[in-house]
Amino acid sequence: MRDDGTGPELERSLSRFDAMMIVVGTIIGIGIFFNPSRVAHDVGSPLAALACWAAGGVIALLGSITYAQLGLVLPHAGGPYVFLREGLNRLFAFLYGWICLTAIVSAAGAVIALIFVQYLEVLVGELSPAARIATAAGTLAFLAVINVVGVKLGSGVNNLFSVLKIVTLGALAVAALSGDQPVVTWQGSGPATFSGVVSALVAILFTLGGWQNLTNVAGEMRDAKRDLSVAIKLGVGLVVTVVLVANVSYLRLLPFSVVESTDTLYADALSTVWGTVGGKAAALAIACSSFGILCGLMLSVPRIYYAMAKDGLLPRVLATVHPRFKTPVAAIVAQAGIAVGLVFWNDVRKLTDYCVFADWMFFAANGIALLRLRRLRPDAQALASNLLERVAPWAFTGIAVAVTACVMVASWDVARYGLIVLLVGAIVFWVQESARSRA
Repeated sequence: MRDDGTGPELERSLSRFDAMMIVVGTIIGIGIFFNPSRVAHDVGSPLAALACWAAGGVIALLGSITYAQLGLVLPHAGGPYVFLREGLNRLFAFLYGWICLTAIVSAAGAVIALIFVQYLEVLVGELSPAARIATAAGTLAFLAVINVVGVKLGSGVNNLFSVLKIVTLGALAVAALSGDQPVVTWQGSGPATFSGVVSALVAILFTLGGWQNLTNVAGEMRDAKRDLSVAIKLGVGLVVTVVLVANVSYLRLLPFSVVESTDTLYADALSTVWGTVGGKAAALAIACSSFGILCGLMLSVPRIYYAMAKDGLLPRVLATVHPRFKTPVAAIVAQAGIAVGLVFWNDVRKLTDYCVFADWMFFAANGIALLRLRRLRPDAQALASNLLERVAPWAFTGIAVAVTACVMVASWDVARYGLIVLLVGAIVFWVQESARSRA
């Protein structure tokens, strides 16, 4: 991290287990409870759905290998922002942070907070519209406080809810094994189409996205050189396994016609074995998962804005580190504040498509950054110690370009909005750099 040598710095306190749980906590969110229905509907058969989930798992593993190498070359707070700054240029780095702050992470945080409240209502009773918004905003504010008080405390909360998410999906597998007869059939409602597969992969990549968030806090790991690569690969491997088991469990518990049409997939699956108790357990599980992913995002993503502010690409105040807790207090508050302002966003499907489009555009950029760093830095080239590590970044970058192009074709209205946001960001960057050069 570039530093001017003044003020407190971030504290290196995260262990390998903490790091792995950040990977698990920021990948396993709400998608696995809903998106298998969208995937099943889009591709039309159990076999095609499972094949798409397996393909998504392979892509996620290729991505984890790519980002592990980037994190080892540049183990600093800010992760992908730092990779783009050093591997490409300041414009790409700025645009990544810009779109995270103004849209992707803030909007996703708002939606997840509202989903948390929605399932909390199943347990405590219906809330008024004002109380619903206040609870969502209060949840975001509470998690901001948790993460300001200390990275270790924020990590501890993330660890707890990451383990709970694995347990809740484990309960789904137990329910599947408890059923009398499997209902899974390989006959579906129709053949898969290109547009259907693209739509399904969008949902899958959204569900399996998030491995890059660990690199945001590399500067706060006790030994990033030793632990980062292991943590990100183990975390992604664990998540892919859990997600595949969950999909098989859904197909064992419910007829495919129900899987592809229900809006309450997880609750329906548990209810087949445990009745109304299963429905309540599902609501609790989804509420816990929503809370956990919010904590993970609040823990990791503000480090991007902290890094940008230290480089002069965002207001300097965002580089403020709390003198006692050694956390990027202003960046955390800014992230929470914007998310609170977006709690009225309510179109989850469009948000999903938008997040995937923007994320994978920058996944491609980060892949290119690694390939360029390999040419510029001997230490980056030396990290590719076997064939898989040499090939993975090339394969991942090609896939990321293809995903971005497919989303642009299949969801142009969403992609167009993302491109407009990026254009505005580029104008902001140009104005800012022009002012800097005149100063």
